[in-house]
Amino acid sequence: MAKYEQWVFARVNGVAAISSVDRQTISIIAPSAKVKTINLSTEYLPLDNTRANADTVFHLGSMDWMPNVEGIIWLIDKVWPLVTAEYPAAKLYLAGRNMPKSIYDKATASVFVDGAIDSPTEYIANKQIMVVPLFAGSGVRVKIIEGMALGKAIVATTVAVEGVNISNGNNIVVADSATDFANAIIHLLKHPETVTAIGTQAAEFIAQNYRTNVVIKKLEDFIQSV
Repeated sequence: MAKYEQWVFARVNGVAAISSVDRQTISIIAPSAKVKTINLSTEYLPLDNTRANADTVFHLGSMDWMPNVEGIIWLIDKVWPLVTAEYPAAKLYLAGRNMPKSIYDKATASVFVDGAIDSPTEYIANKQIMVVPLFAGSGVRVKIIEGMALGKAIVATTVAVEGVNISNGNNIVVADSATDFANAIIHLLKHPETVTAIGTQAAEFIAQNYRTNVVIKKLEDFIQSV
């Protein structure tokens, strides 16, 4: 595959990569290729997050993908007990198509497993904090881009934010251990003003870097340059 990719890259004027990680990989495979990062685009606009119910944490994702399942099991088993021990009012909501029975079986008084939902945007709108616990897979996570565009405060692992030039602690919170992940959630639950600040900065970051008109302009400039 690498030889085929080298062959292709040698025969095109330029390569548009959707993340800095992809750009670096392509530059290693084909050092002579002209490569520029052209982000994915989104037209999602910030939600009115004053509608969000207090003390709510949520995950939304396709649950027929094993890294999502593994991440949610870790969240429920390792992280959530730490959260509720410190903040008993916390509520965790889990949604996504093809939710496995193993996750439904983990529902408790503070863990609500909703499965497939009709309106993802409405589901997101009335919840405070988005979590994305991923430890496998690669590439840009569209749900990170969309969640930030919607103005949500997100706690995610390093793998989950791969390829997105986030500012940890400003427009998102990154944590990888169960303790750090739990502490990040607890801090946000205790400080709703921080939830608002991170969500606002997340939406601004997306508007500046991932809005369709911005991405198109970068792509047009790149095409003209090659």
